[in-house]
Amino acid sequence: MSTQQSEANQQPVKIPARTRAVQLTFLIILVGATIALAYWQFSRWNTTSSFQNLGYALQWPAFGLFFIWAYRKYMAYEKERLEGNEEAAISEDPAVMTEIPDDFLPTNPDGTRKHPRPSTN
Repeated sequence: MSTQQSEANQQPVKIPARTRAVQLTFLIILVGATIALAYWQFSRWNTTSSFQNLGYALQWPAFGLFFIWAYRKYMAYEKERLEGNEEAAISEDPAVMTEIPDDFLPTNPDGTRKHPRPSTN
């Protein structure tokens, strides 16, 4: 029962206000820059009728949305890290191959390898 009480009393971990303010300011500057660049490219498209400028005018807001998505993902990882999970962004799947098998690489005609693998003993 004491475990349930300690879990109930535990408050969520918060990122320091100064850090969050700096990150939000940087995010606002980035998104504002992408909106300004989109407006500039759109005005260039109005004067030149070049579809390349129209493409860029549509591309810059997509970059702004990416910055917002990346910030939100980063904050989720940061909260997990502050809660004690040091490997918050790392997902390990035992079915995924992480090294090349010995029989995958070709051998020399005499059956030896030019660069043998170092032993892991």
